[in-house]
Amino acid sequence: IRLVKHEVNKGASATRNTGISISKGEYILFLDSDDTLLPDAIKDMLEIIIEDNSDAVYPEKYIRKYMNQDDSFEKRYFDKDCCISNPLKFASDVIIEKSTAWGTTAILYKRSIICNNSLEFTVGITAEDILFNLEYLKCVEKISFYDKPAEAILKRENSVTNSYRINFEKNLIFIYEACVAFLLEIGKSENDVIVKASSMLCRSVIVHIVDTMSAKNKSMRYSEKVQEVKKV
Repeated sequence: IRLVKHEVNKGASATRNTGISISKGEYILFLDSDDTLLPDAIKDMLEIIIEDNSDAVYPEKYIRKYMNQDDSFEKRYFDKDCCISNPLKFASDVIIEKSTAWGTTAILYKRSIICNNSLEFTVGITAEDILFNLEYLKCVEKISFYDKPAEAILKRENSVTNSYRINFEKNLIFIYEACVAFLLEIGKSENDVIVKASSMLCRSVIVHIVDTMSAKNKSMRYSEKVQEVKKV
């Protein structure tokens, strides 16, 4: 195990990019600092990627844990019918249209594909994972799936994914435009582009509104929540 430390906190994207640049193994797996990789996950996914001769393995499930609570729950990242081995179809129909499977944690990637195509995480946005996945999936021929949880995700009130970002609209428009460009690049019709990208946009806005108005969002007064929703 090699520990590499940034002198200042540069955020998740820059940290992952540093990890990519110094990596030497055949595979890469990202894991956030407050999440736990489950026993046998790497061994199991390694067997799958070799047996299937695929280019990545996406876990279908995860364990959700909450700070200061003993209970944990098994959750799905996406439904079973979303396990599509065709990378471009998975990207357009699941990641974009269904607005799910955005994350990059606990996914087994091939280092050669990342490095040979100069793939890296975009610094300065909160949903950098989706862009990385879209770029990766453009470069591969087949993906596989792991039908067990690969990680336990700890939910904290002040985590990045639970924070209510002041740049939500800017980030979402950036992602929307990236999705439109991706769909056009892979040859989708104008109608398909509108349907799939608009679905992603609507689903993301709905989730943001629900999160904003949630009683768990204690960082905003009710009047501030209402104003945020109106702005969106």
